[in-house]
Amino acid sequence: MRQIAKLIIFFFLGVVPAVGTQAKRQQHPLATLTLADQNCIVAVENATPSAERRHLTVTCASKTVLSYLTEDHLLDMSRNSSDGTRIIVRWEGTGLFHVTILNLGITELGTQVRIVFDQSSRTAPEILAAPDVILAFGEESLKGDTFVPTTTDLLRWDGGQYKLAARWKWNDEMNFNDRFCVLDPKVLSCPATSLPLK
Repeated sequence: MRQIAKLIIFFFLGVVPAVGTQAKRQQHPLATLTLADQNCIVAVENATPSAERRHLTVTCASKTVLSYLTEDHLLDMSRNSSDGTRIIVRWEGTGLFHVTILNLGITELGTQVRIVFDQSSRTAPEILAAPDVILAFGEESLKGDTFVPTTTDLLRWDGGQYKLAARWKWNDEMNFNDRFCVLDPKVLSCPATSLPLK
């Protein structure tokens, strides 16, 4: 009779007792993004119980098509537009910003997912929609008590990947607020020098 009373109490409390073994704690994703038009789910969860690493997976039609591990912490993830094929995932590590961009494509083999950008730096890259480019900041110097970038790579989306379109070296008078001038250097009087692409 006591067993039945215990089960009734557990039922009303929504608790299911572990029978003969220790109950496993269910792990919940830190974030998910559902892409209904692609039949895909992007999820980030802790890869280890101690939360030392994060695991990003892309599952399409119940099949894992991409698996990615990082020690960085998830800030956010989003689609590049409501029907876009790119997923932008922003992470934060020890003093560094980390951006991973995935591209989803449909082929005769099903949905294919590729990493088209993956970079960590002290200065977060600027991801722009119009024009469809990334401003990635490189080499740094110390100005006062702050590290500031001294180079900018302009990466242009060509429909399948990001390609290096221009590289700029910042002149002494360039400051961080001027960083967008490399998009149209002649019109915006950009204090930066174009570098040859290698």
